[in-house]
Amino acid sequence: MLTSEDYHLLIDRFDRSAARLRLIDADAVVERYLDPEHAVFPAEHMGDRLRELLAADDARRFSTHEVRKGVAARVIGSAIGGSRLWADEWHHLAGYFGGGTALRPPAEDAWDEAADLSRALFILQGHAIDQEELRWSRELATAQAAGRLKVAGVGVTMTGPELTMPPAALEQATALIHRHFGLLGFVDVISNLFPKMRDAGLCIDRMYVAGRRPEVMRTVPSTPWNLLLQLAARSSALGTLPRRDPARGVELDTAVLLATDLTTVLEVEPHGYQAIMERRPERMIPMLQELALFDALFSFRQWPLRHTPFILSAFYNGVDDAAMRQAAGWGLADAMALVEAVEAVAKEDPAVFRQSDLVSAGANAATLPSLLADMAWQAGTMNAEMISPLGQSDLMFRPLVAVADGQWTQIASSLAAPAFYEAIQVRVREALSKSAVAELSGNGTERVVSALFARAGLTPFVEGRKYDMGGGDDGECDLVFADDERILFVEAKAKPVSRLTQAGVGHAALLDFAGGMLAAQLQGIGHERVLCSHGRIDFEGGASLPLAGRSVYRLSVTLLDHAGLHDRLLVRGMLRLFLGSEFDTVDGVDQRTRKQVSKLNTTLRKAAADLTVLDGMGFGENSLHRGGSVNAGQLAIVLEDAKATRPVSLLAEVVARIAPPHTYGLFNPLSEYLLWRESPAGLI
Repeated sequence: MLTSEDYHLLIDRFDRSAARLRLIDADAVVERYLDPEHAVFPAEHMGDRLRELLAADDARRFSTHEVRKGVAARVIGSAIGGSRLWADEWHHLAGYFGGGTALRPPAEDAWDEAADLSRALFILQGHAIDQEELRWSRELATAQAAGRLKVAGVGVTMTGPELTMPPAALEQATALIHRHFGLLGFVDVISNLFPKMRDAGLCIDRMYVAGRRPEVMRTVPSTPWNLLLQLAARSSALGTLPRRDPARGVELDTAVLLATDLTTVLEVEPHGYQAIMERRPERMIPMLQELALFDALFSFRQWPLRHTPFILSAFYNGVDDAAMRQAAGWGLADAMALVEAVEAVAKEDPAVFRQSDLVSAGANAATLPSLLADMAWQAGTMNAEMISPLGQSDLMFRPLVAVADGQWTQIASSLAAPAFYEAIQVRVREALSKSAVAELSGNGTERVVSALFARAGLTPFVEGRKYDMGGGDDGECDLVFADDERILFVEAKAKPVSRLTQAGVGHAALLDFAGGMLAAQLQGIGHERVLCSHGRIDFEGGASLPLAGRSVYRLSVTLLDHAGLHDRLLVRGMLRLFLGSEFDTVDGVDQRTRKQVSKLNTTLRKAAADLTVLDGMGFGENSLHRGGSVNAGQLAIVLEDAKATRPVSLLAEVVARIAPPHTYGLFNPLSEYLLWRESPAGLI
């Protein structure tokens, strides 16, 4: 990361070079640097000398990446009134080294002569970075976005090498988007947003693969579809512009561009999959924050609505329905009937329907008014805290929105699916004791995972079994599947992504990642290490699982979507770095967080020891490549698709779908899977 100190040191080195050494033109450079002993153009000797001065033979925090970041900062800064002086010279300098080459930091005096040489070489050989060269570069797109925001009156500034927007500027930009949406109204905005996504090819099987796209990553900023939806949700159902006013289209396009510019300047969108492969410990927490914030702004938390009654029925199996009816005025059976009715009447995204439509589709007419009171927002009452893109949203906690007297919309069926769980859970917490709710979260998630595998026709080798092989080699497996060639450990985790993580707050993303996918994956690595060390695992009750030369895979399943925090590349790229780290807390951190961090450190120490043993046995690197993570809705899709192929080995087909050998670099398991499924490889 280019620090403000290094950035200003670079500028200072070149400013001082210009003050002490005048290099007006190529003749002046040749006169100064031509070696009379050699009849060679001086640039060759100058380039060798530049490399000799700056190249470092060890990995350092400063490299050509930082120099190029400085170039980007100068180009971007010039768009909002700053200087681009030295951008061309730095760009030319970086070209003398391989990408990512370690360099001496600007604090070292070697940079004085290097600055002279760089200026001279640019005069002899270089060319200015122009609009054409940067036409498809992300830096130019960011500069243009910052410039448009500046023209709109938004306070965008350059602080060191970084664009910054103080909270007041974020609120200012958000208010501009609200103003445009207020003219259109919630119904009109969502009736245009989702068709736009479909037209852009972002809808597969009524799931929205919004966010990063493989063909445009690194260059063209993505549209923040979820931010647009969340900001539209603050509007009343209908806008103030007449329905046939031609300005409506302009208002929508202006709001979309404003939101895209805003998130472009926030710089939370990775420009390529390398963005999550960094090995520097100091980047772990910021990277997780950025990834979680990207998901909150660009992508959606979703399940297929058609699988939702099955998932929720398994989750709430055994819950006291009488207690629910007494507390809420409706029972779980009524809620499941409403989910099925919405699926039946909502044939498009968004759909608008009446209470009578729901009753005709099977909803309980007697309890439906009470259910709708708990399941539906009134338009204009959601997301009161969304005065900034970093604000916390609450739209996801109810699946429906009342848009007129006696009329509702589900917005998009895949988004409504997990929101049904959230709304039902509010009433469940009121009806059950605190301990019963806590037990439901863990056991309910395990029931869902088990039921989905059973529906697909896969019977576990063991389910919910403990083992103790002695010497501390003990544990408990949620589900284990096996055939002649492979073993699959499945771990279920109930932990959701917190609202703090979605808002990009502090350490929240680290703890959510650690308590969800990471914890499940490390648990699976522990089982694999015991299996490899002993050649078998003997479970309570008499079942024994031999390794027998089989490949071992891991799958972690959360109930709700963790989006980018689910990504297997994220785990693969960071796992060894995590396992070599120890986390600490600063003064003032609450006791609950301290306990979470302490538990994380204990888990990491054990996992590091497990992976060291696997490395010694030659299994470690393979183990890192054989893990996958999904939420319950994604698991339902994978199992449904695998079963539909009628494979020779259903387990082999499932493993191939949860841990494919390639990636699109999208950092989202759902998007990755749906795009793979549509590809030639997925159709074989």
